[in-house]
Amino acid sequence: MAKRKKTKIKLKPILLLSIIIILIIVLVFMNNNKLSLIGLKTATINMGEEYIEEGINYQKKEVTKKVKVNSKVNNKLPGVYKIEYTYKFKNKVYKITRKIIVKDMIIPTISLKDGSEIMFLKGSTYKDPGYLAIDNLDGDLTKSVKVSGSVDTSVLGEYTITYKVTDKAKNTAIKKRKIIVSDKSPLTMNLKEFDLSLWYQDSQLKEKVSTKDYLDSIAYMGDSMVLYYDINKILTQKQLWYNNGIDPKTAQTKTVFHYYKDTNKTFLEVYKEEKPEITVITLGTNSVAFMLKDDFINYYEKLILGIKKESPKTKIIVQSIPPVDKRWDEKANSASTINNDKINKFNYYLLVMCNKLDIKFLNSAKEMKDEYGQCKVGYCIDKDGIHPTKIGHNKLYDYLKNHAY
Repeated sequence: MAKRKKTKIKLKPILLLSIIIILIIVLVFMNNNKLSLIGLKTATINMGEEYIEEGINYQKKEVTKKVKVNSKVNNKLPGVYKIEYTYKFKNKVYKITRKIIVKDMIIPTISLKDGSEIMFLKGSTYKDPGYLAIDNLDGDLTKSVKVSGSVDTSVLGEYTITYKVTDKAKNTAIKKRKIIVSDKSPLTMNLKEFDLSLWYQDSQLKEKVSTKDYLDSIAYMGDSMVLYYDINKILTQKQLWYNNGIDPKTAQTKTVFHYYKDTNKTFLEVYKEEKPEITVITLGTNSVAFMLKDDFINYYEKLILGIKKESPKTKIIVQSIPPVDKRWDEKANSASTINNDKINKFNYYLLVMCNKLDIKFLNSAKEMKDEYGQCKVGYCIDKDGIHPTKIGHNKLYDYLKNHAY
């Protein structure tokens, strides 16, 4: 039998082109009849976060509101989930899915007690002021914090301590603290270099603008410096309780004036009755001249503890002693007088006391100082060089307004 010859089918170029076009049209038509996702095919959300639907298209037109959604996403539990979308059109059913990954993506927070930059005196014993690590899911991770770095207080310089903690989801937080070893403490600094900013930072009120309600809820207690809020027309007598010339010792027994009248009550009795939300205590100007440091602090502590007992919910703020006119520094050799060096030391003692008693210190005194560490010209009245003028007292009050509890 004779073999049949194989015949090759040859398509004309125009016919081949037509077939290709038809195939493209069919593919496009088929593709346009499928559902498509708007947005990501795989979306990742943090635990606790709701997935916000981005939508569905059919033939390039959005049909999200007509689509039936079957979601089994549990945003409180890590895992991989699917959202199934079903769309019916002309007796045909179309389906598509989106993958949702739920995971913990929030790193823990590390808070450093006394701030990220602190100072230690050369030769002192270095002790870490402390830290706190909190995770949004794992809670308190403080015990899991790894601390690295060392401080040699025998050598002047700057040191870095690193704090690192990782949660169960492998999110890692790292925080660094600078330690400055100095041979100058607030007790040895001269007037020009005196600075409390790197000491016991957690006890100092930080910059934060006060609200009117906050300011209106403050009760001002103390000596004649409190009265000058009224004399300088900054505050009315409504918020002021005072007695001229008192110190931390006499403040516990002498009666208090309010609306220019003797209340016949001691400070502690006023606190027991009024129970203010916030109080600013201003004492010390008279004490600097006549009291020894230990007596000053011991009686001040006793007063604070008494306030806490009579009014436990009151937020206590101790205001720094403001600077005095440079004329007082010319009398610095006299042991029974006031001067700026003694004021600085007493303010440091007050800051240490606030840290010990867990109350806040308002370092407003620096707002009245000139470049030499003395009261700026025009900020203290000429008559005594001690009490603030309206300009000076406004500076003190502005500092209070910008350093809320």
